[in-house]
This record gives sequence, C-alpha cells and structure tokens, in this order.
Amino acid sequence: MVGIVTTQKDVGHNNVNVEFHDKGRYRPIQNIDYFQMSMAALGEHGVIMACQRHEGAEVVPSTLSVTLFDNWASNCNWQVQMDPHENIDGTFD
Repeated sequence: MVGIVTTQKDVGHNNVNVEFHDKGRYRPIQNIDYFQMSMAALGEHGVIMACQRHEGAEVVPSTLSVTLFDNWASNCNWQVQMDPHENIDGTFD
C-alpha cells in the first residue's frame, strides 16, 4: 500500500488530498476537483481518479484524471472525458 486518497466536499468543488506512507520519497498532493471524482487508485508512479457521468446544474461526462509522480514528468497531469454513452465503472493500479 502506497498511501491514501481522500476527498472533502466544499462549495462547488471537492478538495482532494493524497498522502503517502513513505514521506521521504513522496510529498503530499492537494488538488481541487470540479468533476466530483468518486473513485481513485494510487500507485508508485501516479494516481488515477475518475467519476461517472452525472447531471446537476449541468451534465458532467464520465471523466478520467491521471497525475504522474515520475521525476521526468514533474506535474504531469492529464484528463480525458468519455463519450456520452460511455461510463467509467472503476479504477485500478
């Protein structure tokens, strides 16, 4: 087990905290999540977060977010939104 990913709801967004057991190797990560991510997987090389499609004030498509920790990819983040008929059901490392 590498660490833990937690979220805390706030007005209009979630606060995401990633904490690691090996504090000498990794620094904690704090992000703001506007997609209401509901699942995550944490590994030695990065964290994957995802949400299913949901409707509120607006329709939010199912979204996958990746943050890599490798030294060569400092602050390497990317996201992809699924087609309207696709839904992410889980993440794994």
